[in-house]
Amino acid sequence: MPQAPHRWLRAVIPAVVLLGAVGVFIAMLRPTPAPKAAPPPPVAASPAPPTPPAPGAAEAGPPEPAATQPPAPAALDLGALRARVTPVEPGFAFRAVGADLGPSPDPIRLDLSLTGGGIKSLTLTRIKETIEANSPQLVLQREQTSAATSPPTQLTPMAALALEIASPGGGPPTFVNLAVDPGGTIWREVSPGVLGAEIVDGSDRVALTVERSWKIAPDSYDVRLEQRIVNQSGGPLRLRWYQLGPVDLPAEAESYGGDKRRVRFGYLLRPALDPGRQTVVSTDFLTARDSALGEGAAMGDAHGRPVFNDLGEPVLAYADRTLWPNPRSIDKQFDLCWAGLTNRYFGVAVHPLFDPSAPADKVLRGVAQAERIVLPGAKGRESLGLRLVSPAFDVPAGSALDLSMGVFAGPLSTAVIARDPLPAASGLSGLVVYNFGGPCGFCTFEWMTWLLLGFLRLLHDNVVFDWSIAIILLVVGVRTALHPVTKWSQIRMQRFGKQMQGLAPKQKKIQEKYAGDRKKMQEETAKLWREEGVNPAGMLGCIPMFLQMPIWIALYATLFFAVELRHAPGFYGLFQAVSPAWSFLADLSTADHFVEFGRSIRVPLLSGLMGPIQGLNLLPLILAVVYFMHTKYMTPPSATPLTPEQQTQQKMIKWMTVVLFPLFMYNAPSGLSVYFIANSTIAIFENKWIRRHVEKHGLLDIEKMKAARAARGPGFFTRLQQAADARAKLVEQKRAKEARGKGHRNR
Repeated sequence: MPQAPHRWLRAVIPAVVLLGAVGVFIAMLRPTPAPKAAPPPPVAASPAPPTPPAPGAAEAGPPEPAATQPPAPAALDLGALRARVTPVEPGFAFRAVGADLGPSPDPIRLDLSLTGGGIKSLTLTRIKETIEANSPQLVLQREQTSAATSPPTQLTPMAALALEIASPGGGPPTFVNLAVDPGGTIWREVSPGVLGAEIVDGSDRVALTVERSWKIAPDSYDVRLEQRIVNQSGGPLRLRWYQLGPVDLPAEAESYGGDKRRVRFGYLLRPALDPGRQTVVSTDFLTARDSALGEGAAMGDAHGRPVFNDLGEPVLAYADRTLWPNPRSIDKQFDLCWAGLTNRYFGVAVHPLFDPSAPADKVLRGVAQAERIVLPGAKGRESLGLRLVSPAFDVPAGSALDLSMGVFAGPLSTAVIARDPLPAASGLSGLVVYNFGGPCGFCTFEWMTWLLLGFLRLLHDNVVFDWSIAIILLVVGVRTALHPVTKWSQIRMQRFGKQMQGLAPKQKKIQEKYAGDRKKMQEETAKLWREEGVNPAGMLGCIPMFLQMPIWIALYATLFFAVELRHAPGFYGLFQAVSPAWSFLADLSTADHFVEFGRSIRVPLLSGLMGPIQGLNLLPLILAVVYFMHTKYMTPPSATPLTPEQQTQQKMIKWMTVVLFPLFMYNAPSGLSVYFIANSTIAIFENKWIRRHVEKHGLLDIEKMKAARAARGPGFFTRLQQAADARAKLVEQKRAKEARGKGHRNR
């Protein structure tokens, strides 16, 4: 049975709907109060991590849109801008990024500094600093003066230094310090490796935010430093970024060879020479550290104390502190791709971020200048760093400027660099240079060092599996290839020496007879040589030996700089198998350490030649014996008889050479000592074989040589001399004929 309808609901419901509509209408007529301004994000808040650049994008380019932020006051007072500072407790430190100091998939550990959010230390966990088991290799660290300076100054690798802020319409810029503040830290940790800083105006409102993110890729020696500056000021700004780049790598503990730290640049040629702009060149600008330091000194105040700027940098009296661009790079229109510092075995360089699998812009557009910064210190104890200055970028309100870059920090090995696509595409293999530089740099042919190193690796990796044996076989191979030249050279020198000894009495008579007529003396001497069959080419017998010198210099440089020899034991670690604690030939990149003293001894007058003595090195003593025998058998006979005084002088020079060379090599890497011992030993046997060959075939028999020469006719130089004499005779006949004709006309 159906229910009766509720008649009272039909009256109540329309009344309620009508009253609600009237209330909404009244509310719409009332004025809406303005919303309160949102406060700036708190310091402890965790903003989203920086957005990484898209593959193929340059590290610095047009500003990108950022998230909408509450605008700062319309009239921004640039002079009032400052970095917000947060107090910190003593001993506070950011959390490390990457591997622990032990076995780990990450080859790098980063300890970050409160100063500029830079690198406090960068350690290579897979590479040992010494042959000890627990000694990871330190590549970068913060350099700081003693506390005696006021304020204490420091060089923190890759630290943010400052932001120069100006109005696009002009006017004086504001320089905001982002490095250090005595009241606390400018940088806050968002998460491990992610740091943030805020630049506020006079009302403590955020005008710009700076984000830095450190990321380490697994199994890579390349670090991504992602940097973004977000303009939240409400108006356009012109920004210029200042930061430190790499600083001095540790100097080698071994004193042999001197300080091999250098400044290097990789660059792109102008579009006319390289239209694709994909080939990175680094053949120029191999600058030694001492040259990069320059002659400038820290400027002092009235009391002689150093003067520092707002960043804690020393104020230096340099005529020119800019290393890039330089006059040559400007003239050749080079564009910077990477900038780095190296020592003997390791390198650190900044480079652009891009997609290595596709053609991309390889110009480091976030760096317009690379300037030298020098931390004052005693002579030889200064610290060098690169300060990187960006171009000026116009950044609209609400946009972000991307200044990201990569930081390579690893061994100077082309094989290691080639395994990582981005460093390989950036041309960072140019950091690897087997060249001592300086006066002998021109005679070390780079292509030759690569051939020698490739052959050395082939022997080690596929034949003997030991670097010391590979070095000996490499010397054998090189001397075998050069044997024909060596044989020809020595035979010519021995033959010429014997001929000149036979001509000595006759030459002496000519010299006495024509002592006052030098021209006549030369003519008679040349006539005597022709009559006796002396070939002037014999004087050139030593030239092929000098032409071999670039090969030996290239081999020497290859063994000195090859990182493969570092910590490599010699002769299959035989001596460590006898006694694990015995350091003899435990590392081919250092002295052999036959007996260690446990302390350093400096010998007066010899320390400059051989450095401090830390133990008894056996290989230099063996080298002295071998070198003595080498000079005894390799010294060619004198072309003329020597006086007793000349003989005494020659003996003194020989003994001084035999003694001084091993002293110079006393602290040399044992791999180089093995090379010299092997080379000299093989040269002795080679020379003895050549002499036996000469005696067996009578190649020094003067009469036999004359008969052979007569049978085959005059030689090349003899023909040249005959042609010259014939031409001179024709000239004399022509002059005589002209003189007779002139006499007839005068009659």
